[in-house]
Amino acid sequence: LGRFGKSAKTIDAFVAQFKDRYEEGPPDDWPDEFPVDTKPKARAHLDVCFFLKELLIENMNDAMNSLPYGIKERLVPPISNLAKSAMISFEGVSVIMSTPLPLPYACLCKLLLTFWMVSFPFVEDAGLGVFGSVVVPIVIMLALLGIDSISTELENPFGDDANDLDLLELIANFESEAMTMLEMSGDDKAMDRFVWRRLPQRIRDMSCKPIYRMLACTELAAPDLVPGTGDTPRTTRPPK
Repeated sequence: LGRFGKSAKTIDAFVAQFKDRYEEGPPDDWPDEFPVDTKPKARAHLDVCFFLKELLIENMNDAMNSLPYGIKERLVPPISNLAKSAMISFEGVSVIMSTPLPLPYACLCKLLLTFWMVSFPFVEDAGLGVFGSVVVPIVIMLALLGIDSISTELENPFGDDANDLDLLELIANFESEAMTMLEMSGDDKAMDRFVWRRLPQRIRDMSCKPIYRMLACTELAAPDLVPGTGDTPRTTRPPK
């Protein structure tokens, strides 16, 4: 964050406000509304992908470079394609979350379904008996109502509802796998850049799985805020 100027001071001030309120949340004296800059700016995932590609080029070993470290030139295109694929997937998620179902279409579906359920008894054949004229229509109505309810839930599977995808679990698995890959590759320098921190209870309750820790940057993680947690001595030692 050194290249971004005031970022370090901002993080320190933010940590100081949450020092004694890690589980409770923001301080009580915080205002209900904050001024927001609505000017169009680059989105965060675009900055991350650009930063990853920049690191790939800066640390690439070409034919004229015989240094023992860095990324082999033949590995740069596959890694760049992975970053591109991740960016495209993120764009798809953004489109799903920001594109609501058209209101006239939703109203039309509800209206037609209601009209069919109300008018169905008037055209029913009483000669079919109780099962054919009462049970079967009720089952069909319940099935149509269930399909309509399921389609409403599938419209946006990203969120905090009970039926939404558990994104916190996916992030926790990704963090654990990334640290395991660094440990297996013996990259101690990269592992020292990160440290485990206890996940706040209010965020822990959002996941259906028992997630107790999160990965933080060593330079930004305050050691006096929450003690480190983990399974190995490396993840439990305080940041340098």
